[in-house]
This record gives sequence, structure tokens and C-alpha cells, in this order.
Amino acid sequence: MQAVPHHQARDRIDRFWACPVNIHGLDQECVERLIDEELFDLLQPTRAVANDTELPFQARRERGPLFFGDLGEVVNHRVRALTAFLREVRLSTEVAFPIGGQHSPLKFRSLAGDSHNGGRRPLVIEAKPHPWVLKFADPRPYQLLAEVLAELSAAIGIDLVPPDIVADPDRQWYFIPFLKTDGQNGRDPSAFMFALGAVTAVAYALRMVDLHLENLFVFEGKPIIVDPECVLYNFPTDRRQDRLLSTGLLSHNPVLSALRGGDVSMQGIVQLGLYERADGILDYHKPATAFHNRLRRPDGGLVDPADYRNDLFGGFTAAFKWFLGSRALLSDIIDRWVADDFRIRFLVRKTRLYITTIHMLNLPVSCRYGLWRDGVFERFRHAGHFLEHVSDDLVAAELADMEGRDVPYFWANAGETVIRHRRGPVQPLRARRPAREQAILDIHAMRRSDLSEQLMVLADFLDARLEAPVNDD
Repeated sequence: MQAVPHHQARDRIDRFWACPVNIHGLDQECVERLIDEELFDLLQPTRAVANDTELPFQARRERGPLFFGDLGEVVNHRVRALTAFLREVRLSTEVAFPIGGQHSPLKFRSLAGDSHNGGRRPLVIEAKPHPWVLKFADPRPYQLLAEVLAELSAAIGIDLVPPDIVADPDRQWYFIPFLKTDGQNGRDPSAFMFALGAVTAVAYALRMVDLHLENLFVFEGKPIIVDPECVLYNFPTDRRQDRLLSTGLLSHNPVLSALRGGDVSMQGIVQLGLYERADGILDYHKPATAFHNRLRRPDGGLVDPADYRNDLFGGFTAAFKWFLGSRALLSDIIDRWVADDFRIRFLVRKTRLYITTIHMLNLPVSCRYGLWRDGVFERFRHAGHFLEHVSDDLVAAELADMEGRDVPYFWANAGETVIRHRRGPVQPLRARRPAREQAILDIHAMRRSDLSEQLMVLADFLDARLEAPVNDD
């Protein structure tokens, strides 16, 4: 699909979106850039085809004119949602610390994180002495992990403590310092791998999942988990042999794991998202740039944990044994942070399925748009999901979010066994007990015999070939 030059794309977006959004205290150029970026994904596929004088798609199909759906309505809905989100950004920043103001409006930019709940996504907030990242999520998962890592660090003599955050008193958002990779060179690989092994044991013990490539950073010579939304994950089914492989640090596909994946020099990893290629063609599969989850050698290559397995095993063993000897302490930490309303993100389907479905909704079609949309949603209903069953209420919530061009977002409160959405409860969670109770029981149930079993899982993972092709993991 042939793209149009950027200045023409902006002109065409302006014709759809003619109402400027002004948010007191926010830099107007930043506001316009954010909305332009959002609307580019939505409008550009249709505008590129609609303004192609040759219309090769239509000529090939010979099925009459193309249909684009009611883009005006969708655009207006999206802009309203983004405006509400940006007002929350301004209010959150005022509560956190006095940056910006009438004479120095707040500058910001979006990160690559997915949009949820009406355009909410991570934003980089420009401030001195360093930028911050604003995340609209419950800060307590991060705070829980930080305290556990602080206690573990003191006990085994290494530094695993993550950066301090500024948390919303009402627990709706938090600010974390913007972490810039520090070159990752000149670090002691053995010490780093020991620390990484310890973090892996923590992820296992605290039932963490979704620790994908973008959620692990090498920062100041240590591994940092930047998004622990899926801590204390209460699995619908619990196959113990898959528990470590479900963390995301490890994965059934090592190429996509945070522990060993991310080497774009030898692995064909792509990211989903609309972009314009050098030849002017619109594409959805963009070659991934460098990730920040791996330690680098002085020659620029990536250090493979498989070459430091004894150090990795040592860190994993030290942390695992600390959990065995610290059950009372850990129960107290969980009691302190994990209230009944502690939010744990719940994964219903793969994010890439949601993203590709949204992309399909944005395409022009050669049939009536309503029929196309209904067909896309019908296929989606029968697509794969992690739950044994998805309720009608849950599917309705997914469809509503995607109609608004958001990736659906679900969570479970730690004191309940129900899956929630911004629309309300959508489905019972088939779990024996709430996540808060289950987490304490799990830690008390850990045994020394489990250690050897999990070390075998880790060893098999390190033995896997990294040259294997990337599949839909």
C-alpha cells in the first residue's frame, strides 16, 4: 500500500480532525503530536488507498468502490478519549511534583506501550534533573517487588534494588525514572548473571508472567524489571513444569524470552505497528530495533546466559534458598502491600491478536463496511485464548475496547476470584482461592526438592538453540 508524504498525511488528518485540543499546562505541540500519531494509525490505510489514482486494489477485485466505515465518528471518539487521558496526565503530574505550569507547559512524548482504557499509554514526561515515565497502573505491584528485592539484596550481598517511584496516593498511576541504557559494556558478566539468576528465582516464587523483552532492562549493571503488572498471577490451571517457562524471562521460545532473546543481529524479530518504509509503502511488520534486556560484550555482541550457566544457577539457588528461609518475612511483606483491591493484570489473549484485529478494522474494504467488521469480530470470537472458556460479557468488553482502538485490558483484584474490566466484572476466575491467599500458600509450600526440578528446567532452556526461527509464541 503506497504511503503519502508526511506533510500530506498531516493535511489529511487535519481534514478529519478539525477541533484543536487545548489542555491547560500541557505543551500544545506535544498534544498535537500525540493525537497525530494516534490518528495516523487509524486514518492512513484508508487515506492511502482512497487517494491512490490508480486504485490497484479496486481494479484487481473489480467489485466496485471501496468502503471505509464511519471514520469521522471513530476519529471523534478517539480524540475525546485522548483528551480525557491528557487531562488525567496533567492532574497526575500536579499531584506528583510541580513540573510545568502556565509559563512552562509540560512537555511529553509517548512510549511504544499499547494503548488501554481510552488511550492510556506510558508517557515520557520531560523534567529536571531527569525525565520520568508516567504509567497509569496500580503502583503496588512495583512496590511489592521492590521491597522483596531490597530484602533479598541485603541477604545475599548483591544489589537488585530497582529505582524509587512516585506513587499516586489513590493507586491509579505512578512515575518511574526514565531508564537510559548505560552502554551495558564493561560490566562483570559473572556478577550480572548471578543477579539475573536471582531475579529469575524471584519471578518464579512470586508467580510473575509477561516479563517480555521490553520489560527487562540492563541498568547500572543490574537487571531491572520495569513492568511487574502480572505479579502473583493466579493461573487458571497450574502445571508446575510450565511455571518457570511462563514468566517471560524464560519462554517456550527462547528467541522471545527476556533472558536470551532480543538479538536482532541473528534473529528475525519484528514489531507490529503501522509505519512507512523507505520506499513509501505502508507496512505493519517493522524490523525490531535493539532491545535493552541483554548485557553487551566489549565488541558489541550480546552475552549469552548459556555461557555463564554456573553463575546463573548460583544466583537462582541463592534466591530460592532465601525464599525457603524467609517465609514469615515474605508473608508480612505480602500482607503489607497486597490489599484486597491490589490489581493484577489478567491476560486473556495474545496482545498481537488484539493489535492485528484493530489493524483490520482500519482497512478499507470492497464490501459494506458493517459486514466486514462483523466478519472480523466473528473470526476473533473463535480465536485462541488462555482461558478454557470466555464469557459473552468478556468478549463484549474486548470488542468494545477494539472498537475504540484500544488493546483490551483485564485484571483481577487480589482478594477476589473474578476477572474485571473497566465495564465491571466479566467472568469468574476459575481459581481455588484469591491471589493474595494463594501467594502466601505458594511461598510456604516451596520445598528444597523443587529447586533441583526448576534448575533442570533452566538447564534445558539454556541448552535450546537460539538459531531456531521465531514462531507465534
